[in-house]
Amino acid sequence: MSKRIDEIRDFFARYEDRANQGLADNIDEVALASNFTDCFIAANPSGVACGKNDERLRSQLHQGYIFYREIGIKRFEIDDMAITCLDEYHDMVRVRWHSIYVDKEEKMGRIDFDVIYLLHITCEGPKIFGYITGDEMGALKERGLI
Repeated sequence: MSKRIDEIRDFFARYEDRANQGLADNIDEVALASNFTDCFIAANPSGVACGKNDERLRSQLHQGYIFYREIGIKRFEIDDMAITCLDEYHDMVRVRWHSIYVDKEEKMGRIDFDVIYLLHITCEGPKIFGYITGDEMGALKERGLI
């Protein structure tokens, strides 16, 4: 089991690195999309959506990182993660993230947030088949970023 935990931690370290490359205007949509299964679910306070790992996803990832840069997000960092092995092929991982931003008045700030990821363990390693987020837009509005 320790090998699997290490594999999941490595997966999220790469995920974090790719996210920060995207914030640094070095977006690799193909690498970012490779973190997901062919189809996946996304849930937030607005509802649940189904997605496909296709050109549309890669375009959304690209536009998402442009949006984050434009509103002042500088970094995403993982603070902690809690890994629950569900069975031989699936895990649930609650990741405690924070983002560092600089607002319109040039003040630096931090937003803490959790994302719950559902992983499928494949021969290629972990892949995200679902994720659950909180009210991201509300947090960005609260801090005056949007």
